[in-house]
Amino acid sequence: MKSLLLTLLLVLTTVYGCTCSDCTDDPEYCIYGQDQTCNDDAAQSSLSGSCNEDQTCSCNGGFENNPATGKCRAITSGNCVYGQNQTCNENPELSTILGSCNEDLTCSCGLGFELNEETGKCIVPEEIAKCFDTVKTPCGTRYSGTTVGALNEWNGYSVSARAETGPEQIFTMNVNAGEMQSMDCRAMARLTDITEDLDLFVLNSCDPFDAQGFSSTPLDIQDIESVAFDVHYYRFIAVDGYNGAQGSFNLEIDCLCNAIDDFDDGEYVFSIDSEWNGETVVTSVDDELPEEDYVPVTDGNIQIVSITDSWAAVVIDENLYTGEIVPSDDGKLHYDLVSGAFAGGRFIIYGGYTDENMRFSRAELTLYGSGVIFAASFRGTFEHQK
Repeated sequence: MKSLLLTLLLVLTTVYGCTCSDCTDDPEYCIYGQDQTCNDDAAQSSLSGSCNEDQTCSCNGGFENNPATGKCRAITSGNCVYGQNQTCNENPELSTILGSCNEDLTCSCGLGFELNEETGKCIVPEEIAKCFDTVKTPCGTRYSGTTVGALNEWNGYSVSARAETGPEQIFTMNVNAGEMQSMDCRAMARLTDITEDLDLFVLNSCDPFDAQGFSSTPLDIQDIESVAFDVHYYRFIAVDGYNGAQGSFNLEIDCLCNAIDDFDDGEYVFSIDSEWNGETVVTSVDDELPEEDYVPVTDGNIQIVSITDSWAAVVIDENLYTGEIVPSDDGKLHYDLVSGAFAGGRFIIYGGYTDENMRFSRAELTLYGSGVIFAASFRGTFEHQK
């Protein structure tokens, strides 16, 4: 009988891997392989730590071990909560995130914003604070609105002698939106579908007498008003009414970032230097083709490209192709080809930086196919015509 019990004990030990020497009362705080079980707050979606093989928790930066549970909880003794960048906003009602919370629970403020040394949190500079929480209009904006019922506090602007005594609507444009890495952008604001005498202003700060540019209708109500402007951190856009005018409008904003200087309507040279090898797996006409799937060509075409209608239209190679702009928030100009291509296509203008930190501009001409999504695609330099 004793030998039978010993044999049974040996079998149980082999199957379950437990002996009296290791069956202790040591607590198990988590499930190995399921790191979310280290979250002290079970409702938290992000991971606060990792579960070790001995079922103890190692906490990530910004978190500490809770001795009562053995799990990881957020450290709340600093200026912010790690992983929750919105806690760096001194004003919690702001929708824009002004900075990021570091692992040591200090705040790094985004471009164009300031650190309040007393609170350790990020604030909007005084010169823009009044306007900052207005309607956001990033690159690619397509906004329909009205000045009817808007505030009427500004009656004049530094760049115009017109009496803007109607109500005004103010917009905030921030191309970086608190990010740590900046973009230098050239932007175009277009005011369309105007039925009343409304004017368009671009401001450097929340001050009508710190304007960068404007467009008005001094003789008659026009189909479009537009202003091209440079933006690095933020700009403010005002739609105001001349001589008490108020009414509806559409506001469109497009951007070309980190690219050619002084971009505007005019003629450019598109010099093709590479073509797509056709090997990319493509599922949609919106797919971006990787640069490594383009091969150099030595006899690429040189095409004259005309940008017209305040960037809203493109003409390639004397009407071989024409295109219309489509909204995009990626700092590139995207055009859908509406003529010249049997199955359609796209033309994209974009920028970047060389290894010497010099800006460059390039363009892509992609033709859609019948039975295939992309029939051909070409890229090359994009420069002012001299």
